[in-house]
Amino acid sequence: MRNILAMTLMLVAMTIDSVNELFPTVPRQINYVVDALIALLTVVVVVRLIVRRTWTLIPAKYMVVLALFVYLTISGLLLNDVSGDITIAGIRMYFRYVPVFLIPFAFEYSDEDRASHMRTIFWLMLAQLPVTIYQRFVAYSGIFTGDRIVGMYGSSTTVSLLACIGILFVLLAYLRNRIGAGRAILVTLLLLIPPSLAETKVTPIALSLGAAVIIWLNRDKIGFRRMMPALRLRQPGFVRFHGFYSLLYKRVKTGSRYF
Repeated sequence: MRNILAMTLMLVAMTIDSVNELFPTVPRQINYVVDALIALLTVVVVVRLIVRRTWTLIPAKYMVVLALFVYLTISGLLLNDVSGDITIAGIRMYFRYVPVFLIPFAFEYSDEDRASHMRTIFWLMLAQLPVTIYQRFVAYSGIFTGDRIVGMYGSSTTVSLLACIGILFVLLAYLRNRIGAGRAILVTLLLLIPPSLAETKVTPIALSLGAAVIIWLNRDKIGFRRMMPALRLRQPGFVRFHGFYSLLYKRVKTGSRYF
């Protein structure tokens, strides 16, 4: 059950927005499927935390982050004098994934379970490649902006940030000798295509900051000899990203199309 729950949640949460994207006539209420799943998850997680008495295992940093999140939300509502309906909509959107972070404390996951979860997320990330290519060159070929290139997520920013997360996990796997440099470069180049098509300029910044943090935190484990090749792995990615961006969007200023 624990794996089915986690897999279903990841699949639905990461793909439900694509329903409205592919079928515009479908009511927006289809997004309530995620809310219903989160509600069910919340009940299951809370019950298991109480029965197994594992709430004491929740790290204090989780509580600190949640408290800051709540503080920022409440202060924003008060300072901006937000109406009640918008408040409910905002809380529904930004707090509905909070119970997800409690799943590891409600269920016991083995290393193989975590590996299967990562593989599921990885394939969902790769699935954005054909979807974003279709959106860029077929569905929205006449629109000279990347805002409509949302993949299966419903947001071009989400396409970029999730691709960056995937690339950083690839970097971590390389640093820990789980994959070779060739495979790491190949997967990185593939994952960079969707954010390149989505015209998200934050991608190089997010990757640089994330890579710097990962390398710094693992500096004692990887050593200088492996750190330098890891830094050089970014070069093919930046070349790919800059090449796609220049080809697709810089020509817009001159009034020409893609090719």
